[in-house]
Amino acid sequence: MPCGTLPSSRLRPCFVAIVAGRARTAQNIFAVSAAARIANRPLSTAIGSDASASKSPRPNFKAESSPLFPTGRDPPQIALGRVGTASGPLTASRVDHAYFTGNPKFYNLTIRLNELIRKHNLPFRPLSPVDQKKQATGRWMKQEEMQQEKQMKLSEKAYRSLIRKFNVLTRVREKDPEVRQLLLRFEAPQATGGRSATASSALDEYGRSLTRGSRKTARAHCWMVEGDGQIYVNGIPMSEYFKQFEDKERIVKPLEATGKLGKYNVWAIVAGGGPSGQAGAVAVAIARGIAAHDRSQWSALGPLTKIDTRQVERKKTGQPGARKKNTWVKR
Repeated sequence: MPCGTLPSSRLRPCFVAIVAGRARTAQNIFAVSAAARIANRPLSTAIGSDASASKSPRPNFKAESSPLFPTGRDPPQIALGRVGTASGPLTASRVDHAYFTGNPKFYNLTIRLNELIRKHNLPFRPLSPVDQKKQATGRWMKQEEMQQEKQMKLSEKAYRSLIRKFNVLTRVREKDPEVRQLLLRFEAPQATGGRSATASSALDEYGRSLTRGSRKTARAHCWMVEGDGQIYVNGIPMSEYFKQFEDKERIVKPLEATGKLGKYNVWAIVAGGGPSGQAGAVAVAIARGIAAHDRSQWSALGPLTKIDTRQVERKKTGQPGARKKNTWVKR
């Protein structure tokens, strides 16, 4: 029955129903308008007709929705930085799938080795475990050397996997220059007759090496280049920065052990810890810098390139110290 023929007692509920229906229509138009803006499409296309022709109550909006981003501006990009891969730096057209892993350098290397193995139709394992052991003995870097030189985390299982792939690729070493260049980077110094291609690849275009070291809570970054023996720590000469003779002696010890004292200029940035910890961190970084310039010095440096992971043990609750106990009294 039309609302015009209804008595006045029933006219108010009919009017409320009409208003409620039109309100729901307005809400639907709001939702379609939001979806059209996100999809960057005209509103008339989204609802199937021209929005201005609708007779239902609606908010005042344009039929043509504005784009999500202003004209002339691109959507924001995630800056991943310059990530080095086994076959070259990351570019916009090349996605580094190992970037978000915990160990991108190892996975990039593994992917590249697998590509070379498939390229030459080689098996992924040597002929026998005995042959694998013979080939691996003394030919490749040790696990600790590979971790320090290549700055990548290596478990024992991951190290064995790399050695296995290296041994497989030795069959085509002389046929493929790319394989030969890649294997040279991971051979032990004695296998390449002293300084290998890795030493030169660790230096930048100015002949500088960048190494890191740590001791307790101190962290150091060290740049080294051939020079007249100047050593600066946080922009201050080493003799002025460290007051204790033991700390100065610890820093120059790697240079004295290899006979390189007065042959390199050192610029170190160190933070955290106290004087003793900072001196130890700089010493480790200098020792690694010497090895980066001359791989034949690995044996002379020995433990100087390794980080001392010992930390001060915390004081225990109810005790005067970490291990010390209060005097026990029976009564």
